[in-house]
Amino acid sequence: MKKHARRLIQIIVIVAVLAALAFFLRDASDIFRAPSYDAAAPTSVKFMKLSRWMPAGSEFDFTVDVPRALANPMLKERLLELIHGKEGVAAELVAALMAHQDAVGLITLVGTLGNKDEQPRFAILAQGKFDQGIILPAIRAAMAAGRSGLTSEDLGWATLFAESDEREPFGFIILDKQHIAVGNRDALVTFYSQRPSPVESIGRLSDAVIFGHAVIGPRLKGLVPQTIQLPESVDFGSADGQTIEAALNLTDQAQAMSMRMFLEGVRSLIMLEQEHNLPLVDILKGISISGNENKVFISSGLLPLADLWGALPESEEEGNEPAPAHVQQAPVGKP
Repeated sequence: MKKHARRLIQIIVIVAVLAALAFFLRDASDIFRAPSYDAAAPTSVKFMKLSRWMPAGSEFDFTVDVPRALANPMLKERLLELIHGKEGVAAELVAALMAHQDAVGLITLVGTLGNKDEQPRFAILAQGKFDQGIILPAIRAAMAAGRSGLTSEDLGWATLFAESDEREPFGFIILDKQHIAVGNRDALVTFYSQRPSPVESIGRLSDAVIFGHAVIGPRLKGLVPQTIQLPESVDFGSADGQTIEAALNLTDQAQAMSMRMFLEGVRSLIMLEQEHNLPLVDILKGISISGNENKVFISSGLLPLADLWGALPESEEEGNEPAPAHVQQAPVGKP
């Protein structure tokens, strides 16, 4: 359980910055300077466009308005402190976002947690200026400087590009000139083997700096005692980019009280088990859990969450095994 929790934290941290488009931002800093995309447009306007590409069956989405989030000087300073002296893709991408804050307008994490027999699947949707004729040469140049080859796979309606020599290859799909999907190849195939059907309206727009929606599915329900009632879904958000809040709607005051006691108990247990992980303990201490009639409110400061990245152990080299047969294709030709 601890291994999966640690891996989940690493995935969330790395995926959040992968929306800066992994291997090519460092070598293509001028890609996004074309005036046809306005990263500073209203959040709800940008999200309406992005929601068209949300995969069917996604159990959650977590959206960050990048320019507005980085306008918070404390958050920007904290991220700069965290990447100082660090190496790797995540640090490079955060540095790229710091230098070019107009590169990406929105980042949305989508995915499914599955059930006990299925692994969670995650992907990132990023909104920016993604002209294929500019992106592909930049990606090829960046990946050629590393150790990864680049393969292409025809999905019928779009092309999936992925690393050719990794066991769990990273990949991306250019959805249109303003949207790209980034993530593990298998997750992208699951989500985008068919073109997503256009939606008439997402039905829940927001102008918060950070906001999201999560369906309480089988995996989460399996972690909670049957005596505890869970809502069907939960919405959360941060209007100021400093504090994130969520509200759980229960059927009555008794159920709300049971939920509060359960959450408090889980927090106390984790704090005891992870007493030497001071950043995590500080974050848990900073979480506020309260209630009002049939509602439970949860809130936390955002800045302490960034400390989780600094608290993560340096990951060992992974994915160096030969790639399985299904990704051993001819590399995409050089530009």
